[in-house]
Amino acid sequence: MDPVGALVTQLAAASGVRVIGTAHPRNHSYVAQLRAEPVAYGAGWADRVRALAPDGVDAALDAAGVGVLEGSLTLCAAERVLLIADMTFGQHGVQFSSGPDEPDVAALQETVQRVAAGEVTVQLAADFPLVGAAAAHQAMLDGHVPGKLILVP
Repeated sequence: MDPVGALVTQLAAASGVRVIGTAHPRNHSYVAQLRAEPVAYGAGWADRVRALAPDGVDAALDAAGVGVLEGSLTLCAAERVLLIADMTFGQHGVQFSSGPDEPDVAALQETVQRVAAGEVTVQLAADFPLVGAAAAHQAMLDGHVPGKLILVP
């Protein structure tokens, strides 16, 4: 699960939402720590989600942007799919929204309070020296990184 998905998962779970999170099986314990039910991504992932939620899902977040949009659209209505990385949305009849004109300051303050209280965490996957930025970028492109990659001087 990518860092954006991890943050959204924690915020949703803290609000009482049942979350099903896709990740590589080696990261399933991490997904469970985030209070989500892990499902292996890859071919057939939407069927595995459907098996856990036979009555359907209310919404889907695609933070990966690697060909999961069609599966998300089989799970819920297009207006309930949030994309942050798949630029093929127009080919699938999905509307683009840049979000509200003004930030939700109260929601941001609540998130900061949850981070300060330790209710929401950001896992650091690895740090790289600044001269190793290319290696960090490659690790990110290779995927399967549970957490943030950081560059240090």
